[in-house]
Amino acid sequence: MKKLLLLLFLTFSLPICADSHLVIEMKNSKRHIYSLDEKPTLKFNDDMLVVETSDINTSYHLDEVLKYYFTEETTDIKNTAGETACIRFTYTDKDCLHISGLSGEEQIRIHDIYGKTIPAETINDGNTVSVMLNGLDKGIYIISVNGKHTIKIHR
Repeated sequence: MKKLLLLLFLTFSLPICADSHLVIEMKNSKRHIYSLDEKPTLKFNDDMLVVETSDINTSYHLDEVLKYYFTEETTDIKNTAGETACIRFTYTDKDCLHISGLSGEEQIRIHDIYGKTIPAETINDGNTVSVMLNGLDKGIYIISVNGKHTIKIHR
C-alpha cells in the first residue's frame, strides 16, 4: 500500500513547468537532489526507494522518506505581464489536492470524464489552493486551472 501511495504522489506532484531536479526530502530534514540530466530512475524494492543514475545507485528506506518531487531550476528573471508562473499540483492523499504557484485570480474547475463540472470545496491560502476531494464519488476527474493547466486523478 505504501508503494502505491508513494507512486501516486510522485505521479501527481509533477509540476507543469520544465523540470530539472528530482528532490527527495527525508523526515530528518535532509534533502537529496538529483539532476534530471542524469536521468534518474525510481524503483520500489520491498520497503526501499531506489534511485539509479548512470553513476550511482542509492537506496532510501520508505519509512525515512517524507516526500519526493520534481522541481525546476529558477533564475531571477521575472515573468512578463500575462505569463503564468510555474503551477505545481501535489496530490498527497486521496482527499486533497494542493495547487501552488497561483497568483490568486485563477479559476479552478473539476470535471468528470463526461465533461460535467463537479462542485468541490476549495481553501485559498495565498498562492496555494487546496481542493477538497472527499465528497467526490469513485471515478476519474480532470482538474483544470484557467482551462490551461490540468491534472487527471483517479479516486
